[in-house]
Amino acid sequence: AAARGKVDIPLREKAMMFVTELAGERAKALKKKHLLPMIFQTCFALASEPDDEEADDEDEPVYKWGTVALDCLAKNLPSKVIVPAILAHVTQATKNQDRNMRRGGLYVLGVCTEHCSESYTEALD
Repeated sequence: AAARGKVDIPLREKAMMFVTELAGERAKALKKKHLLPMIFQTCFALASEPDDEEADDEDEPVYKWGTVALDCLAKNLPSKVIVPAILAHVTQATKNQDRNMRRGGLYVLGVCTEHCSESYTEALD
């Protein structure tokens, strides 16, 4: 629900801040409790959000919130856990007609590249 616009933006932001904190401090617990697929889906959906024309210039765009959590997960988990989900999402997103979906897919790929570069190289071989 948080990624589909059914929840107000301030609450969505706070929820993603909490997930980001968990991703940084307790990433292995998230994996052990099988919460990663749900977190990935929410992050991917947020990364594909359109720009909010009504937002202040000082506000962080909604589409960046999901990538911050993914960055923390990529930093704290083995890339073999992260890369398959990222590549599956990017493959679908880049074929989508929606500009925001394509942008979100490429943004997610770029954010996770720093911590998962060796797995991306292996996936290309």
